[in-house]
Amino acid sequence: MTPPTTKRPPQINLQIAPRNTAQRYNIFSQRSKLRVGSDGKVAIGNQRLRVETAPESRVVRCQHPNGDITILKEAPSLDRLPEVLLSTRLC
Repeated sequence: MTPPTTKRPPQINLQIAPRNTAQRYNIFSQRSKLRVGSDGKVAIGNQRLRVETAPESRVVRCQHPNGDITILKEAPSLDRLPEVLLSTRLC
């Protein structure tokens, strides 16, 4: 006679995601670099929208999976909050 075996249920290791505001820009976006025009505007879709930064400077464009587009002053990092210059949704 064989001894009865107990089957262990599979272990699930769920972790709570850290509440970091920079995480949205680091993980869930496609980033590209843009140059602000001499008039202080950037091209988004078929529009040119004004951003509050120096003309001819470089900014970071983040495109999120839900369609939002965010313009950041510099690339996001985990040690400081991103400076958002413009946030829009294209419909």
